[in-house]
Amino acid sequence: MGHAKRLEKLCDIQILTGGDHGSLVEVKERRNNLVHDAQKRAGLDELESRREVAQILEQTDRCASVLLTISGKNIESVIAKRGCEPYIEHAQSEAVADTITTWEQENPERLSRLHDCERATLEEIRWDTEESDPRNNITEGFTFDGFDDEERYEILMEFVGDASKAFLDRIDADANESNLDRFDFALMVLLCAGHRYEEIARWLDTDEKYVQRKENVIAWRASQFEKDLVDEIPAQRAQHGHRTRNQMNRMGASPITDGSSSHSTYALSAEGTLG
Repeated sequence: MGHAKRLEKLCDIQILTGGDHGSLVEVKERRNNLVHDAQKRAGLDELESRREVAQILEQTDRCASVLLTISGKNIESVIAKRGCEPYIEHAQSEAVADTITTWEQENPERLSRLHDCERATLEEIRWDTEESDPRNNITEGFTFDGFDDEERYEILMEFVGDASKAFLDRIDADANESNLDRFDFALMVLLCAGHRYEEIARWLDTDEKYVQRKENVIAWRASQFEKDLVDEIPAQRAQHGHRTRNQMNRMGASPITDGSSSHSTYALSAEGTLG
């Protein structure tokens, strides 16, 4: 199967959106034109040609990002910022434990300074994963009120910096160990967080319908390993005539109760569909 056919197939099964498919095809065609047109290659030094090259490079970079996401090679940051709470807690806990082990070997004296601090409970250190710099967003494991030990503060910031790197390494390791492929592992963790299909599709550079279709596949392919990482793996139950509350929320529906029953029905927002 040639490159063009592969791209077409990815678009057909809705892994690639139509726009991404068009961009990839355009980059491929421009590359082929340059390979086979010596005169055009010779004119690349002209001002207009340089602008065109810059546009092609920008578009190529965007396409490379899409392909990396599809292959699951850059999912760590998406999961870190958008993953479900049970998984984030697991990954942070493992990362902190790994960092403590590393510091016991490489920075024993500095680690001892932190252990001796009554304000710190290192094993319980957590940070806001949605922020770009975790060192300034510690949420648990340390009491800052009235703290003025600058030297110890710097040691703590270095520790949290190392833990945040170990956090991404833990996500990478879990994705590799999972029974799911890396892209589906990311889908699972984001679906378990209750995000809308359209949001997940945007974050993972894929199609909303593909996310919705994959939800059911992930439910039955997930092993005990994945189930231990999250509280509940959502599963489509449309074949039985009903959907889970999280699914309805992701589709833009809001609950309606008539006061006569403990059960709720749902009304879809303008952008939601029951298809």
